Amino acid sequence: MDVVIAGGGAAGLAAALALADDGHRVVVLERGSAPPPGPAARAGEVWRRPTSPQSRHAHTLTSFGVAALRGHAPALLADLLSAGASTVDLTTARPPGEAVPGDAELVALACRRSTFDVVLHRHVAARPGVDLRYGTRVTGLDVTGGRVTGARVGAHVVPADLVLDATGRRAAGRQWSHARGVAPAAVRTGPTSVAAYVRFYRRRGPFGPLNRGNAAGVLADHYAGVLHPGDNGTFSVAFGVLPQDDGLRALRDPEVFDAVGRVTPWVGDWLDDAVPLGDVRVMTCPPNAFHAPESSPTGLVAVGDAVCVTDPLFGRGVSLALAHGFALAGLVRAHAVADLGAAAAALADELLLPWFRQACEEGEDRIARWRASVAGTAADRPPTALRAAGAAAAASRDPELWRGVVRVLMGLDRPDALTAPPFADRVRRALAAGPPLPPPGLPDRSALLAVAARAGRRARVDLASGPDGDRVA
Repeated sequence: MDVVIAGGGAAGLAAALALADDGHRVVVLERGSAPPPGPAARAGEVWRRPTSPQSRHAHTLTSFGVAALRGHAPALLADLLSAGASTVDLTTARPPGEAVPGDAELVALACRRSTFDVVLHRHVAARPGVDLRYGTRVTGLDVTGGRVTGARVGAHVVPADLVLDATGRRAAGRQWSHARGVAPAAVRTGPTSVAAYVRFYRRRGPFGPLNRGNAAGVLADHYAGVLHPGDNGTFSVAFGVLPQDDGLRALRDPEVFDAVGRVTPWVGDWLDDAVPLGDVRVMTCPPNAFHAPESSPTGLVAVGDAVCVTDPLFGRGVSLALAHGFALAGLVRAHAVADLGAAAAALADELLLPWFRQACEEGEDRIARWRASVAGTAADRPPTALRAAGAAAAASRDPELWRGVVRVLMGLDRPDALTAPPFADRVRRALAAGPPLPPPGLPDRSALLAVAARAGRRARVDLASGPDGDRVA
């Protein structure tokens, strides 16, 4: 079968690997440029990708993503490790207790997104059966008799029996379908309301402990501060705040960023012996979105973010994209092209929809808490259910609760595992024993704003003064 994949993101390239393994002829049309030569870590640092701005921000691969690589692309995982990535044993943060067999699954991959993407692109480009073309933008579909017969690149048609829309959250296939008379289904969305401030560092000493699965940090009542280990001794620190939070816009200042990092529990310990790698990067996170895939023409199937986008604060995007790409290749193996639309819709409902719903529900709770904190009022809504935040607060001293929370955070168990008995009953009993204590040293909002203000004043003084302290004209 001839398959065209529009887009060279994680989902599309995962599908390309699996489809080529099954003997299909795969053409990947990527509108961006190829990664530059040289060691992967360095190439990722200088690779300019305006079509993929998230590649220069914080990234993590959950246990679910590691499992997808181990099961479907072990050679790719080996290439990532050779490029300086490393696996992280998450059980080192488990409260005292007996290990169970499933604990072996609790690993993450420490790797920057920029390095990950370079290795992934090179690995796929070297795969027999895959033709990866850069600087090529799909503009529409070629359709004959109601079936997709190719992808249009300007006036040229690349023939195909199947086209995968891997264009990311643009979901360009919806426009292509509409142009061919197929009205796309409504998009379900939910706000994220997060502005992300990210800075990278290189650690001189060993990595510190992780208290949030594959991350270290806090999800507080007015901001989030989390750290993810990366490849080759690097790590990222990301702060998430409301886009309207004027009091923390100063996080774009490196001095303010570092000062807030030092007073954020778990994060500050890592900064004691670290060297910054560049300035602060700012990104407004896209909303959660779920595109019902069943309304496409026969022969067009969406994959990855073109189907489902979840809050980057949860760090599941790449892991879900890899799993979805590999799973779609399995559907091609099991179904005729005419039946792929219904099968892909069922797969999306099973694999992606629970995480979309969880991101929306927990996002609404978080937004209410953050808005109330910024306004100095009580939250106008209680949490809608017993979610990961409450379960995590109860899990710090209970290894069984810890294991259940981390398995959900890392994508190994579905989010409804936290609300199903007997786990939920155990969480309620733990919370009934007394309210969970905040992490030691967690600053309240007024204290955090004071830290940011002091750092900002120091930075302005340093900027206005010469090397010997004289004011610069």
